[in-house]
Amino acid sequence: MQQEVSAATNNQSQKRQIPTLFFHGFGGTVHSMDYLIDQSQADGFATRTLTIFVHLKES
Repeated sequence: MQQEVSAATNNQSQKRQIPTLFFHGFGGTVHSMDYLIDQSQADGFATRTLTIFVHLKES
């Protein structure tokens, strides 16, 4: 399902920025999503990326 979100202002339509999160599957690496992110940037859908590392706390 694809949906464009816009807000009407003075008879003009402004696109709102809604973040898209990509999660790789179990056992993936930091490079698992490279192609998808690069393609999103090339197509103009993404301008920045944020990489988060989650480390499990050992007990």
